Amino acid sequence: MDTHHRTTVHHISQQVQSFSSLQLPFHIYHGTTSSTRRAAYTRSNTIDTSSLNRVLRITNTDEKKTALVEPNVSMDALVAACLREGLVPLVVMEFPGITVGGGFAGTSGESSSFREGFFDRTVCWVEMVLADGEVVEAYPPSSDGFGSGSGSGEEGKNEDLFYGTASSFGTLGITTCLEVKLREAKPFVQLSYFSVSSAEEMRTKINEVAADAKYEYLDGILFGKDRGVVCAGFLADRGETSALPIQRFTRPWDPWFYIHAEDVLGKYQYQHPKQSTPSSSSSLPPSQTQTQTPIHTELIPPTDYFFRYDRGAFWGGKYSFAYFLMPFNALTRWLLDPFMHTRVMYHALHKSGLAKRYVIQDVGVPSDQLAEFVDYLDVEFGSYPLWICPLKEKGASGVGDRQQQKQQQQQNYNTKGYGPILAEGIQNEKKPQVGKENEDDPTPEFINVGIWGPSPWGSSPEAFKAYNRRLEQKVHSLGGQKCLYAHTYYTEEEFWEIYDRETYRKLREKYHAEYLPDLWEKVRVKEDVAGRRTGVWAWIKELWPLRGVYGVLSVVFGAREYLL
Repeated sequence: MDTHHRTTVHHISQQVQSFSSLQLPFHIYHGTTSSTRRAAYTRSNTIDTSSLNRVLRITNTDEKKTALVEPNVSMDALVAACLREGLVPLVVMEFPGITVGGGFAGTSGESSSFREGFFDRTVCWVEMVLADGEVVEAYPPSSDGFGSGSGSGEEGKNEDLFYGTASSFGTLGITTCLEVKLREAKPFVQLSYFSVSSAEEMRTKINEVAADAKYEYLDGILFGKDRGVVCAGFLADRGETSALPIQRFTRPWDPWFYIHAEDVLGKYQYQHPKQSTPSSSSSLPPSQTQTQTPIHTELIPPTDYFFRYDRGAFWGGKYSFAYFLMPFNALTRWLLDPFMHTRVMYHALHKSGLAKRYVIQDVGVPSDQLAEFVDYLDVEFGSYPLWICPLKEKGASGVGDRQQQKQQQQQNYNTKGYGPILAEGIQNEKKPQVGKENEDDPTPEFINVGIWGPSPWGSSPEAFKAYNRRLEQKVHSLGGQKCLYAHTYYTEEEFWEIYDRETYRKLREKYHAEYLPDLWEKVRVKEDVAGRRTGVWAWIKELWPLRGVYGVLSVVFGAREYLL
C-alpha cells in the first residue's frame, strides 16, 4: 500500500474509534450512490471515504491478473485502467458510476454473472476498518471449490468477515481496499441477438446459450409479453470476424442500446412475419441443444458493451421525456445527451424526489418461475421493457448448488458461527430450495428481472407503498428475493424471515458492530425521511413539472454529488 492510502485509512480508523468510544452510529459517505433511498446525512454523523478512489496496482502475469483498488473506484475508471494493460474485470456493473466497493457491499450481478457469479465472487480479498477502528484484512478460503483464493498464502483469514461483508451494505465496517480478478481483453465483444416470443421461450433460450461454452456475456430484454431478444456475446478479435459491422453506444449520436435491440428485432420480424422463433430442440436438456441461429450479430468495443445501458439508464430516460412532455426521438436524445447519463440522472432523481413515483426494482426469481412472474407483472405492473439477466451463483455466500452445500453450510453455522446470510437470492431454510444434482450444470439458477417505470398506481404514497409491498410478497412466494438498493418495505419480522438474523448477530458481535444500524434498518424506507413534508414550498414543489425542473436545475447549477 502506498503512503497516501495508509494515511487515509489511518484517519478513517481514528474517526471510527471516536464514534465507537461513544457508541454513536455513523453513516459512510462514498461520494456516489446507486440507491434510490433518501438518507439523513449530516457532517457530524458521517465518515467521508470519497477520497478512496484510486487504482493502486494492476498485476498482469501468467500466474495472476488482478487490480488492487480503493472502494470508490468507479466502473468506468476501473475498466479504463484495465484496458490500458490489456485486461478487463470478470464482472462489470453496467452503470459507469457504480463503484467497486458498492458492487461488493451491495451485491451486483451483470451479464457475465451467468458464468462468473455475483461481483463479490471476483474479489480476492478486502481491507476493512472494523466498527471499533481496527484495520484488518479478510480472505475467502483457498479450498472453497470456486477458485476464490487470492494466492497470497492468507486464504481463510477472517473468512467469516469476508463472506459476511459481501452484501452487508456497510453494516459490519468500512471497506477500504479490494483486490479484483481480471482476465485478458480483446478489441471487441461479438454480440448476437436471438428472437423470443415469450418469457418461457426466453428462459429456454438462456439455458441453451448458457450451455454453449463460447458465450461469456448473456442478458435479455422483453419488449412485451410476446416479444423479446436474448443478447449473447464473447470477447473477439476483429480479424476473426472482419465482415461483421461495428456498433457503438457511448457517443451522443449513437443509439440507446435497448432502442437498437428493439430495432434489430423489428427488422427481423418484418422480414420474417410468419417464421416462428422457438428452437426445434427447446424441449431437450441444455447440454443436448444447439443454439438457434441469431437474427443479428455485430462487434462492439468493450467499453461500449460494458456501459451500453448508461445513456438513458436502460430505458428510464424515456420517462423523463414523457414527464416534461417532450418528443422522444434521435434529435432530442442527441440534444439532451449530457443529461441522459446515469450519474446525472441519479443526481436529478434524488434532488427531485421523483424516486417516490417510479418503480425502480431488481428482483431475482428461480429460473423456472420466470414465466409466472412475468405474467404477474403484465397484469400488476403493465409496463415494458423488462430486463432479464441470468445469474449463476459461485462461492459459499450465495444461492448456487444449495442442495449439495446445505449439509456443509449447516456445519459451518454450527462450528464457525457464519454462513451465506446476506447475498441476494439466498434461500432461507423455510423457503423452497433451488439446487441441482449436477454442480457442473451450466443452467442459471436465478434470473434477475429489472422492473423500472412509472408507478401504475399514481403518485399516492400509500398506493406506491402498497404496490411495492405486493411485489415483495409475490417475489417471496416464488422463492426469490429483491435487490436491496431500491425501496424496501419489508417489516422487520418479514426481513429476518428471509435472512439469517442469528448468524448476522454473531458476526456483528464478534466484529464490534452492534452499535451500527443493522441491515434491515439500513435498507428499509424510513417514513420520517421519505414521508410527506408540509409548508407552502413543499406544496408548490408537488406541482407538475416543478419537481422535475428542480432536479434538473440542481444538476446544472449544483455540485454533482449525490448525497451531501
